[in-house]
Amino acid sequence: MSAEAPNEESQRKATTAELAAELDRVFDYHAPTGHIVDIHNAWRALVKQFAIGLMGLPATRERAMALTRLEECSFWIHATIARNHDRFPHPDKSEDPLEVDSAGDEESPD
Repeated sequence: MSAEAPNEESQRKATTAELAAELDRVFDYHAPTGHIVDIHNAWRALVKQFAIGLMGLPATRERAMALTRLEECSFWIHATIARNHDRFPHPDKSEDPLEVDSAGDEESPD
């Protein structure tokens, strides 16, 4: 039976804590409050305008697919806002509800 080195065990615990925090971020409900509601509404209106534009196209399978993908896009926009609400500046700091603090952005692997 091999014993883990103290450094390896503390590293494993840190990784477990980080994983737990990430699972909380992804799966917990993030109720919008204050200015975050405005950000959701601004994006919702923007995506809806795009959908209205798509409805001007012929009623084809391609249009239906575009609308489905736009709905999916809207979902991911709102998930991004909800899961990262602390990165949106308060209205006192920004006039644009769509502005976001991009410090520390990392591309996520897909």
